[in-house]
Amino acid sequence: MSAAGPRIEMDRSVASPSGDVPAAIDADSPPLEPPPDAEAYAQVSEVYAPLRILISGDDSDMAIFMIDQPSTVFGGIGIQEVAEVGVQLDRDVAGLLREIGVEPPSVLTDSVVSSPT
Repeated sequence: MSAAGPRIEMDRSVASPSGDVPAAIDADSPPLEPPPDAEAYAQVSEVYAPLRILISGDDSDMAIFMIDQPSTVFGGIGIQEVAEVGVQLDRDVAGLLREIGVEPPSVLTDSVVSSPT
């Protein structure tokens, strides 16, 4: 990318604390290992699973809607409760499509949670 005008080099500054160091910064860091009760740890853990949606138009002014199917994405994580959330998100996306007058595909309305093997 190019832009008009002169380039100005700024002096670099060195970070340094000003004033007293807060106790939270001065304290030791917590351990990186999960607590001894791993089940309790798992219950408070979070899963980052974004839903990618692409909406575009074609040459005939038709809208094209593409999505990573939530039940497929969440089901691949391997946790029953997370897979159930994926199926519920399938239903939610189907409901949104109905709200805008689009009949949702059956893969969104008929998805089920697979039984663990």
